[in-house]
Parts: sequence; structure tokens; C-alpha cells
Amino acid sequence: MIEDLLKCFDKGLVVDPFAGSGMTGIACYNLLFDFIGFELDQKYADIANDRLNNRANQIDIFHLE
Repeated sequence: MIEDLLKCFDKGLVVDPFAGSGMTGIACYNLLFDFIGFELDQKYADIANDRLNNRANQIDIFHLE
């Protein structure tokens, strides 16, 4: 759902002041938006960091160069 919303905008910077578990960051990564997320709860910040790092390390077999 977040990706569908982001597709309505030109590429740019997305700031999420309540980043939670990082789903907005993943959507931004997938659509090549810049992203800054803030999360006060260390538990959720760790989850978001893990998700973003795991997504960045995945190989996209449909866009190999």
C-alpha cells in the first residue's frame, strides 16, 4: 500500500518521523526514493535496520545488470 501511495509522487526524500518497523523505508528502497526514518523505541529501530539491511542484500533477479 505504501508503494502505491509513493508512486503518486516524483522521486525525492521521504521523512518518516515514526518509522516503526521500517515498512516505509522498504517501500522507498524498492522505488528508489531517498529515506530518513526516526524511531525512539530501540526495539523497533533494530527491526527496521535489520529489514532494510536484509532488503539491500537481496539479489533482484529481474533487474540484474
